[in-house]
Amino acid sequence: MTITHDIFADVSGFLERIFMNIASDKIDVSSYTLDHICYRVETMAEYEEMKGFFSERWILLIEEVIGWRPIATYSLYESIVYKDRTIHTIELPSPKEWSHYPTGWEHAEFAVGEDWWRLETIYPDVDWDTRSMWKTINPELSKKYSDGLTVKFHEYPLEYIIERYER
Repeated sequence: MTITHDIFADVSGFLERIFMNIASDKIDVSSYTLDHICYRVETMAEYEEMKGFFSERWILLIEEVIGWRPIATYSLYESIVYKDRTIHTIELPSPKEWSHYPTGWEHAEFAVGEDWWRLETIYPDVDWDTRSMWKTINPELSKKYSDGLTVKFHEYPLEYIIERYER
């Protein structure tokens, strides 16, 4: 893959789909921080190329092995602005050997605060993925939508977790 396009050309469409999905489940995210968004790649070669591309433009906060593969997290010099939201962190996970994600924007994560776990009871009709509720650091609830996009809800912003636990 040679990066020949602006990856941010489609970020507004991605975020529009994210918020349409959330609205379809009637989840009120108005008081939650849109913590970060995730750009997935299909191959390790793409991961290395995107890491180089991102590193030339933004600050690498950390690259850490999580879930048996490296994940790089970047802080943007200029935030992404979408409607009334400001996003200044991007996650770039390398692919796991046993999974497949197409290259592109894949999920958004919201920092909810200490009552993040109550979302399951506040929105009982949502088909929550609860597998990550029991993580020791920043557990979460998530929802994968039929268009392939995922939304995750956890207690703390990713940058806080990086500062607190990884350094």
